[in-house]
Amino acid sequence: MIFTSTSTLDGFKVVEYKGFISAQAQVAQAFKSTTMMQKFEEGKINAINQLWAIAANMGANAIIGSSIQTVNMESSASGFAGNKLEPLFFIVSGTAVVIAPIRG
Repeated sequence: MIFTSTSTLDGFKVVEYKGFISAQAQVAQAFKSTTMMQKFEEGKINAINQLWAIAANMGANAIIGSSIQTVNMESSASGFAGNKLEPLFFIVSGTAVVIAPIRG
């Protein structure tokens, strides 16, 4: 699966547009946690994997025009040692397409 933020790919042409897709993943983060960056990466990868699965189920082999956004939501919950837990959402979106190599 090709995943790009651009609307075109050098050497390929879009032969079919499958549609706009989006996915999200949530991570609860404690701001003083030593594993925060690892959880951040896991959340991002989970959202991308969900998007890939949606695209594959539609018959796409690429996602173009993609974007990744994060949204912090306030929470009243407390984590370890009283650190405030802030749910962090990763929202990934793009256009599922079928691409084929351009033959010279």
